[in-house]
Order: sequence, then structure tokens, then C-alpha cells
Amino acid sequence: MDIRMRRTGGQIKPAWQESIVELCTDVIVVNSSASACNACSAWQHGALLLDSQRSRRLEPDVVSFGAAVSGCERSCLWQRALGLMGTMTAQLVPGNIIVYSSTLSCCGKARAWRQALLSKMLQAQLKPNIITYNSSISAFERAEWQIALSAFMNLRCAQLEGNSRSYRAALGAIGESHQWWQVMAMIACSEAAVGLNNQLLSTAIGAFEQCEQWDRALSLIYQAQQEGFPIDLITCNRALSACATCARWQEALLLVRELRQARVQADRVTFNTLMHATGQGRQWQQALLWLERLDSSREADEITYVSAMAACTREHWARALQIFAAMLGRRLGNDFAYNSAITACQNGHQWQHSMHLMFMMAAASFRPSVICWDSVMLACLGRNEELAFQSFLESAPLREPVSFLWALAALGHDLEPVVIHRACRDALNVNFSKTADLARLWWSAAALGASSRRLRGLASACHLSAFSLEDLSMAVTGISALDPLNSLDQDFLLDAQKATEQWLRRAEAWQLAFAEQGQDLLAILFSCRMSRCLRTGLLQLCQKAMRTVGRSLDADGVSKDVGASGLLTALDQNDRLVLMKPAGWEVFGQHVEHQLLEVTRPLGFPIFEDPSHNFGFLHRLDVPSSGLILAAKSYEAFYDLQVQLHAGAIKRDYTALCHGWAKVREIRARTRSRDGRPTKSGGQGKPSCSVLALLQHLQMFGALSQLLITIVTGRKHQIRSHLAHVGHPVVRDRMYTSWTCFQDDGKHFARNWLHRHQITFRCADGKPCHVVCQLPADLDMSLRHARVVRRGKG
Repeated sequence: MDIRMRRTGGQIKPAWQESIVELCTDVIVVNSSASACNACSAWQHGALLLDSQRSRRLEPDVVSFGAAVSGCERSCLWQRALGLMGTMTAQLVPGNIIVYSSTLSCCGKARAWRQALLSKMLQAQLKPNIITYNSSISAFERAEWQIALSAFMNLRCAQLEGNSRSYRAALGAIGESHQWWQVMAMIACSEAAVGLNNQLLSTAIGAFEQCEQWDRALSLIYQAQQEGFPIDLITCNRALSACATCARWQEALLLVRELRQARVQADRVTFNTLMHATGQGRQWQQALLWLERLDSSREADEITYVSAMAACTREHWARALQIFAAMLGRRLGNDFAYNSAITACQNGHQWQHSMHLMFMMAAASFRPSVICWDSVMLACLGRNEELAFQSFLESAPLREPVSFLWALAALGHDLEPVVIHRACRDALNVNFSKTADLARLWWSAAALGASSRRLRGLASACHLSAFSLEDLSMAVTGISALDPLNSLDQDFLLDAQKATEQWLRRAEAWQLAFAEQGQDLLAILFSCRMSRCLRTGLLQLCQKAMRTVGRSLDADGVSKDVGASGLLTALDQNDRLVLMKPAGWEVFGQHVEHQLLEVTRPLGFPIFEDPSHNFGFLHRLDVPSSGLILAAKSYEAFYDLQVQLHAGAIKRDYTALCHGWAKVREIRARTRSRDGRPTKSGGQGKPSCSVLALLQHLQMFGALSQLLITIVTGRKHQIRSHLAHVGHPVVRDRMYTSWTCFQDDGKHFARNWLHRHQITFRCADGKPCHVVCQLPADLDMSLRHARVVRRGKG
């Protein structure tokens, strides 16, 4: 009876050895002993007691089986639990609700048995209680969230009061469904029914994270804090994770500060997540301070170093590699560390380093992930095409269908239509639980020139409020490239712009920096403008937000008294500058001797030293060509002009001489460009448009056409590629004509015959500005022997 007293007294001591010693032939004592064993996670000895009853000629009852199943539940032994249920049925022992509930909970990972257990319980005419319902909701939470929610609704229909566990399980199921609006409704119900606690709050944050609604997760935390609810360490760490995901590093620091004020001791997870949050916010100096603090106290682990590396990968790839080397010195290297180091090499365009790290990774017996292969492939694109393609082949068996399709599109190789069709078909058969996969599908299909009714239909079923700005940018780019656009496509683009406006209203200035998500926002502007559905509200909001970003970067203001002078200056304003680029010069890039950047740098404006903002230049011009180049002296002017450029407010006009008698027309052909190779025009790549007007048809050593060309888009080598695509290549163009044609052109023309003669933009006060330069003397003189056959209206 001593054992029975220890159990019924509410204090089960971890002394299963004594329990076995004191066994007797009493079934009640045996059941009590088994429960004592289960309390100490000694399920084997509890099972031994159940088996020993047969040798003692004792008949195990439902309590005996219940105790055994309970031991299996604690040790996650679902197969044994099911075996015990079968034995109980064979021995004609009537089950009760407790046994079924424990078995159901234990079978959370055995999806094939859960519905069968529920059916068997109903056949036994057992009335479920709150424990049964909670077990059902938890068991179906991940794999069949619809059944889990149905079980939760049945609980309410049975007029049973749900407890905290019921609502936590239901929130987890809704999170799996990615229906954030249902999460909000469930939170309201749970607060009214059982009140708020840290476990419920942590589960709700997790549900919002699964729905990719990190801002709503943070709003929930703020609301709890305003109501005076004390946040514990686990909930704080969960909230910090949400801060890291949406790059809210300031809120992360405030959470840690409030944790200290509440005298709650932060752990390593707290500091690692805080480092990740500061890194996502590009506060790499702050992240390195945390690394130094944890490293000096010997608390730094693999996650600490990887978080610090992630903070440096975007703009400080060399610093990230230094951290990686220090990590290896402490023998803390893992596959995540290698991935971060290779990503840093990709951002720094260091393809040699990325390949070296891949060899090191293989030597350390780590298997590269798809993300790692993506970084290597992107680092090699345009620099070593063979290695880029080899990286794709190596990673192909690891890729999901959408990832495979994206890699095909990113490589930009000429592909057979049957390959594109099969890749698109496989990708369309995916269950799109992540918005990133859906956005990648649309972008990839557009880049490959693929379209289908099913691909368009996916747009009507998605919830754009769950998309990040990067996902919105890829989705809008993909949908806008469909030709022709139908009413559903246009509705999607309008809804996407509204979602972008909502994102803009809650975004911080640093998030819109050009090197961060500013280019994603500009891509949305450009795609909607090309689709002729750009909302005025979005354009005005972008103009205001981007100028604010520029002003925040112009910390010391802009000097008004430093002017540009010289033969290459076409226009000099307080914050804007137009230069005349001679043929053979490069804007920037150090590929040739003469650099236009060397003309602007002596002016002393900070932006002319900033590679992340293209040294202030708004666009480039091919090295062989001549013409006007627009630059910004201040960051505010740079961001203002970028919005103008992508919204179509900047107009660039060219004069070109091409072979043959070209007709007035609009050329719409997609273009694909790679460093060092000609840009290809055709059915794959980025949508591009050039408008041709005829100046005159000429006869010289053959048929020639002098054209006025306005570009609607500004792709690399766009005019040269488009004219070659329609059979009228630019005169004296080594890259887009045959060698024989290039040599023949050289007898009459000294250089590439393409000149940007006019550029139009808006000044700081909003007034239009037109800058025009005459045709260079060498191009003008080259036509002195040409005979005019026909004059156009250009």
C-alpha cells in the first residue's frame, strides 16, 4: 500500500526500482507501480509490469492498458501504443476515453492511424471529453489542419469549454493553413475564453510567422505590453525572431531592454536572435559588438558567428570571410557557416572565393544546400558561364520543381521549348504554401517566355497581403510580362500596387535604400508603368518615400557652390548634372582606360564615391557609343531621378545609322544579356521596347538608314540588339555584325554609329528640363559622301 499512497498523495517519487521490488499480486498495485515508472520515463519497466500480470494469472484492466499507453505517449512510441490497443481489443477489455485520448495523442506522427482511431472511438460509443478533443486537435495540427479545426469546432458544439491547450493547438493548425485572418479571429476568441498567457502568446506569434505576417506578430506583442502583460523569455525570443525576419532591429533592442528591466535573464538564444535582427537591419557594426561581447565571455556558438556573418554579407563580404576564418579557428564551422560565407562571396562578385569555399565544404564532409548552389551559380554568372552551368547541373537533383525552373531562367541559356514546357508543367503541380515559390514561378515563366491559363489563374487565388516586397516585385514583374494582359491580370496588378502602398506606409527609410529593397519598389513601378496601369497614388507615395530616403543619406547637406566645368559638362544644376560621354569612354567599371567617373569625383560629392548607388549615375551608355549621361550630386536627387526613370518621366533619344532601309516601327522583343556577350533579342528575357522614326534613307556603299530612336525601356545594348534582331544592325558594330561586315564598315566609318543626342527629366522644383547636344563632328562628317534617297518625318 506504500506505493499506492505515494501515487495518490500527489507526489510520485522517481523510485521505480522500489516500485518493482514491492510488487504484489494486486492489480491495483501493479497499475500504481506502472504509473510510477511512467513518471520517471521508465516505460520499459511499466510495460514489463503489464506483461507480468499474465504470468501471475492477473487480468489486466483498462487502467493497466491506460498506464502502458501513457508511458508510450511520453516516449513517443506510437507503434507500441497501437499494439497495446490491439491487445486490449483482443482480450475484450472495454476501452475508455482516457486510453483513446492517450493513444490519439501518441499517434500525432502516424497520420495513417489517426482517423481510424477516431472512428473506432465513435464505434465504441464513447463520448469525447476536453482531453480527447485536445488530443485530436494536436494530432491533426500539422498534416491535416482542416480536420484539426473541425475537431475544435466540434468541441464548441459539444458545449465543452476549451482550455489554453485547445486554443494553442487550434492556432497551430490555422498557422499551417496560412490564413492569417483566421489567426486574428482565434486570438480574439481565446482572449475572451481563457485570457492571455505566455504560452498562448508564443503560439500566436508562431502562427503569424507561419503565415508570413511578422508585422502582425509584433503588433500582438506591443498590444500585450501596453496592457501590462509580463513577457517571459520564451515569448521574448519568439518576438525577437519576428523582428529579425522583418528587419525591425530597433524593436528588437527595445524588447531586450524591457526584458532586462523585468529582471529576466537573457540567454544565448536571445543574444543570437538579437544579432540576427541587427544584421537583417544592416546594422553590421552593432552585430559585431554583440559578437565581441559573446566571444570574450566564451558564450559565442555557431549561431552567433553565422548571425554576425549574415550582417556583413551584403556590403562587407571581406569582413564576413574574416568572421568565417575566426569561426573555423575555434572549430565551430558548420554547413550554415559555409552557406553564409558563399553568399557573401556572391554579393561581392567573388566567384573564385565561392568555388574555393565549395571545395573546403566538400573536404569538411558538409553537403551544400540549394541556397549554397544558388549563390555559387549567381556569383559565376557573367564571369564564368561554364562553372555557373556546372553548378546548376550539380544541384539539379536537390531542387524542387519551382527552384529548378528559376535556375533555368536565371542561367539565361537557349533552351528547347520542350524543356521549358516540362519544367513549367512540373512547377505548376506544386502546392504553393509559400508566397516566395509563387512569385518565383511567375518571374521564371515570364523570363522563359512561357504562359498558360493555369499560370494566370493562380493570381486570382493568392492573398497579396502575405507577400514581402521582394515577392511582390517578382510577382508583378512576372504577371506584367504576360501578353496580352486580360482583366484578371490587370486586377492583380492593381491589388499588388495597393499591397505595395500598405507596405510603404509602415516601412522605415533604411528599408528603401537602393542596395536594400529600393530596387524592388522601383521594379514594381516600372512593371506597372509598362502595363499602363500605374496608380497615381502609388507613384506619389513612392516619390515622397524615396526622397525621404535620399535626405536621410544627405547627412551633411549638399554643397551649392561647387560647380562642374569642362568640355564634358552639358548641364550643371545644384543637385543634378548632365555630362557628354565621348565614344570609347566608360561611365564606370574600370574595363577601359577612360572613365567618366574620374570627371565627377573631383567635385567632392559623397555619392560620387558610393558604389552602392552607382556613383550617382542614373544610367550608362555603351563604351563604343557617345552621348548624354545624367548624374545626381545628392542622394535626394538620385532617389528622385530613379523614381522618374522607372515611372517613365525620363526620356532618352538617340540618332543611329543602320544597314538597310528600315521602316518606322516599334520593336518589342525580350532581351537577355550576359557580361562579355551580345544581348540576345527574341522570345525570352526581359520585356524591351524601342520606337523608331526615320530621318532619311541613304545610299553610300549600300543601303543605309538614319534613325531617331526613343527607348521605352533601358536594357543593356538594347538598341544595338533590337536593330540586329530586325535585320538592320548599327553601322560599324563589332558585336552585332559579322566580321566581314565590320571590316567593310571600317573603310567608311571610324566607330560605332550610335549617339544619344537628347535627354529629358524633371528638375528639383518639378519643372521639365531638356538637354540636347549636336551630332559629334566625326559622325556628321562620315555622311558627307552619302546620297539621300528618301527623307522621313522624324
